[in-house]
Amino acid sequence: MKPAPFEQFIKSLLDNSAANDALRDLTKRNLPIQGSSLMSAVDAILLEESIAAQFDIEGYDSNDKKVKVLDKLLRVRNLLDRNLVIPDDADYITVQLCIQYVENGYALTSTSLDCLNKIYKKYNYG
Repeated sequence: MKPAPFEQFIKSLLDNSAANDALRDLTKRNLPIQGSSLMSAVDAILLEESIAAQFDIEGYDSNDKKVKVLDKLLRVRNLLDRNLVIPDDADYITVQLCIQYVENGYALTSTSLDCLNKIYKKYNYG
């Protein structure tokens, strides 16, 4: 089965070792990536912008909707935690990114929702 575009995007980032480290750092802290040089700072900004492009910048039309989506995302992350998924796993990173971007005012897109549904089914039904 061919991965959805969102899944392909995350997997391509994980295949690049520099992006891989930066992506893991981004999901472990809710702060911009801090680099020791101008180039690493620029790379961090470009990485964050490319990730943000995977979400809907318009956000949700109400705070209630945002809270409901966050609640569902947290349930998926808890499901991953219960199934002993390591934090460096692509599925875990994907869910973490979704949580972070929704918290920051973005909305999930249909491709990110498809990806999250696959992750949920994979760990909920084996």
